[in-house]
Amino acid sequence: MSSTNPNILSLSLSRNRLAFAVFRHGKLDFHAGKTLRQYRSVRARNRALTSILANLVVAHAIHKIALPRLNKQQRRSAALCSLYEVAKQFCSKTSRPLLMLDPVESRRMLIKRGKPSKANARDYLVGVFPDLKRYTRGETEWEGRYYDHIFTAITGGLADIGSRSGNVPWKEKTDD
Repeated sequence: MSSTNPNILSLSLSRNRLAFAVFRHGKLDFHAGKTLRQYRSVRARNRALTSILANLVVAHAIHKIALPRLNKQQRRSAALCSLYEVAKQFCSKTSRPLLMLDPVESRRMLIKRGKPSKANARDYLVGVFPDLKRYTRGETEWEGRYYDHIFTAITGGLADIGSRSGNVPWKEKTDD
């Protein structure tokens, strides 16, 4: 695999959810989410995250991991900070580069005009990947949040690809 186009695992973590997107050869290959709520203790969640990461790295031949930076409010959550530390340690132990991405900057890379909001990023991603449209209509608040994490993971992976290539690898949609 060329070092200019590694397989990337992009993550989006919350205290109770993990979403991920796998990019192979610069293209979205796989995306999914997992709930971490079933693991009652922080220690059990940390172990589960390590196991999930190990399985994803092996199954998808991952070379690099991308993770959004925590904002000020998120840094107050001990459980979330613990999960981030586990991801960092996993990358360190497995000698995989970890890219910490600013979520707003990631969205800004995709959205050339307009506000870099989650809604605008979601609309952009649906334009690029029409099969994602089914995830835009969560029937409950929980489903909406769950799918927002998937969109955040995909945005992070695209931002990493775009930062290495000097631009976003897909054309911006135009209203012709």
